[in-house]
Amino acid sequence: MRSRGLRRTLLAALAVGVAAVIAILTGVAAPLRRDAADLLVRAASHRPPAYPISIPDVTIVAVDPQSLRALPDWPWSRRIHAGLVERLDAAGARAVGFDIDFSTPRDAEGDARFAEAMAVSGRVALAAFRQVQELESGAEVEVASLPAPTLYGGAAAIGSVLARVDPDGVVRHFPRGNRIRGRDTPSLASACLRIALREPPEAAVSIRLEAVDYRRFRPEAHVLSAVDVLEGRFDPGDVAGRIVLVGATAAEFQDLWTTPIAPAQPGVLIQALATRTLAAERAGLPILRVVPTRVEIALVLLLAVVAGLLGSVSHGRRSLG
Repeated sequence: MRSRGLRRTLLAALAVGVAAVIAILTGVAAPLRRDAADLLVRAASHRPPAYPISIPDVTIVAVDPQSLRALPDWPWSRRIHAGLVERLDAAGARAVGFDIDFSTPRDAEGDARFAEAMAVSGRVALAAFRQVQELESGAEVEVASLPAPTLYGGAAAIGSVLARVDPDGVVRHFPRGNRIRGRDTPSLASACLRIALREPPEAAVSIRLEAVDYRRFRPEAHVLSAVDVLEGRFDPGDVAGRIVLVGATAAEFQDLWTTPIAPAQPGVLIQALATRTLAAERAGLPILRVVPTRVEIALVLLLAVVAGLLGSVSHGRRSLG
């Protein structure tokens, strides 16, 4: 009788495990997986290992309310962005990435000066934007924005700023690259890191998704107001030897993404975290990752069998039920 009860309990445990595996593979358990991953992020150390000196950290130059009050004519003349490049270059930035849409010409003189400033620096990456819109017919249309031709040639690299937004509206992953208008384009984070490390452009761009290591919110990245940089009111030590990302943080732009640990973050901060994640990986530091599906499956089956064995000792079927 005991062996028969044990056999029934193990069969029931196996059934539970198989059902759990099916739920994982079919996506039924996806919300639970996301919640579990978020708990892991929030429970992890907020002080991950520091970078070695050879790997650059990130500073953000923010198009913030203060900058918009001082320079209200947005989008700004490209002369202003040229001034930012010149200031940051003089302060010793190792790379400058613009998370700003420059796909349309502004004024010819300003565009030409911006292109020249980028060419002289040799360390500037511009952003490429891409969206896929689904039509009523079910067909998909790519909407892509690349820098205007006048600016394109002056940049050292072009980087995609697309982020992966999960069904619940949270950004947990970023793609290392994207295919934009038939061309493989690295992420802005990857492009800036390669410029900073003086590496040639990637011969083959990986487009796989990577988990953003949100522990790297801490320590907080230096944030400088764009108008302060333009007028020289900043400590060059916050720029020297760093990757500098220029982007909007003002609420007027409504470029806000939800994260597992802090809601309503501007897109440029997500780009900064993606850059920190890649930099830490390059330095050989541990990166917080979502548990791979195959490991989840193994754990589910193991726990189901263990539950079955324990249940067989005391009130097996009732406990399993």
